[in-house]
Amino acid sequence: MPRRKDGEETRNKILKAAAVMFARNGFKNTTNADIVNQCGGINAALINYYFSDKATLYQQAWEYAYSEAVREFPLREKLQKCHSPEEKLLTVIETSLCRNATSDSVVNGMIHHEISAMTGILTDLYARTFFDMQRLLRSIVDEILGNRVPAIEKDLSVYSILSMLLIPIRKIRSMDHRKSESPDFDLSQRIRHVQQFALGGLEKLKQQYEKTDPCSGILK
Repeated sequence: MPRRKDGEETRNKILKAAAVMFARNGFKNTTNADIVNQCGGINAALINYYFSDKATLYQQAWEYAYSEAVREFPLREKLQKCHSPEEKLLTVIETSLCRNATSDSVVNGMIHHEISAMTGILTDLYARTFFDMQRLLRSIVDEILGNRVPAIEKDLSVYSILSMLLIPIRKIRSMDHRKSESPDFDLSQRIRHVQQFALGGLEKLKQQYEKTDPCSGILK
């Protein structure tokens, strides 16, 4: 049993170090030597012992990093305590951004590099995360908007919120030509902004269709 536990600890240590280095340098520019140094000098042969190839390590490092983020910022328990769909939405936004958008988030960093230099290795894993969040948000948006708002408007609302939650802020800011003019902001500011933006947009949309005759589509 001790040997098995030691092996699991070593494997997780490699995964943690690999995630940090992949988030920092991207898939192509990360070497086993980088990971060894990040681990504090383990035997390099252990990387090949636990992981068959670099692509497998890349996948499992992201899964490890994401599972750690989920463990640190759980969502299911918080949602069970919410009393309204609006409160659920605020909770989903806060938790998702805490998982993905902190400055030292390896989840965010790995996806930033993946978007910048697509390998395709994380596509299925990231899609699974995306679709899980999409289904959850769609159920919440359905509750908030009710029956008068068309399905296409609900879908577009979900996509808009998803883009604010899952597209790495590092990627957005890397494309900003006003880099020197871009103000710094902390995570709490971003959470508050996305919450207000999402709720305000949904409320505006709901009001628009509450003023519309559902049969004719004409404003009352």
